[in-house]
Amino acid sequence: MPIRVVWGRIAVLKLLSARPAGNAAEEKKVRRPAGARHASADWIQRARTIALSWGGHRVLVIAELLGCHEKTVRRWLHRFNTGCRAVPGGRRRCCRVRRCRRAGSGPGRAGPRRSGR
Repeated sequence: MPIRVVWGRIAVLKLLSARPAGNAAEEKKVRRPAGARHASADWIQRARTIALSWGGHRVLVIAELLGCHEKTVRRWLHRFNTGCRAVPGGRRRCCRVRRCRRAGSGPGRAGPRRSGR
């Protein structure tokens, strides 16, 4: 188990791994961008993170293989485990819709009118 000293205290990090795929379609949805060459770099890296975790690799090893920080790997794995869409995009649509509603505009709505333009 990884042990880290933080401000004179010993902090033990929880072992984190991606939950198993719910079905074959979800596994295909993750593995396809993981091996892709023509996709968003963000999507590819998130998919590779999950695929490597399914392969039995730990957070530190995944971070080294992908060239990113271990906190980033933990955040993506946690997001995937809680049910948010980790691949593709990473953000749930409902967040964007809520922001659009607060601003008074959104998909299918006209934005606020500005005078003088």
